[in-house]
Amino acid sequence: MPIQKPFDDPKLYNLVIKKSPIHGRGVFTKIDRKKDELIVPYNYKPKNVMKWLDFKKKYGNDFEYTYCNRRKWQVISVKDNRNICTFLNDDRPHENVYLKGYALYAKRNIKGGEELTLRYPHYDPRIEGEKTIKKPIKTAKKSRKKKSR
Repeated sequence: MPIQKPFDDPKLYNLVIKKSPIHGRGVFTKIDRKKDELIVPYNYKPKNVMKWLDFKKKYGNDFEYTYCNRRKWQVISVKDNRNICTFLNDDRPHENVYLKGYALYAKRNIKGGEELTLRYPHYDPRIEGEKTIKKPIKTAKKSRKKKSR
């Protein structure tokens, strides 16, 4: 099987993908990063965005190489077009980056040469609420009538 490469170029972000001591290959920074610094956007192609239930029909519970946006009930599947973020390894509780929106940020100061690691929060198989979205129940406001004196 050929080694898969990301469609976005790690060099543009001063990153390199190489063998990881944690698992397989990982993402390493070439330069020092400051806490909360933007490292790389979560790039994807529009054709990779799927509705949650459509994804489950096609792939079942195989959420490898995905990013789930629970607010919009969408899954970005980069199984065929991997981006840089799909090479991040999970190293909880010692992760040093986090995903916010569609970008990767430094959780703490990171030295050049260090592997970027993430806690995989975007999918929790114990949560099964994708079939219905609960809307808040509107309650009638109580009217306050002034008492006549």
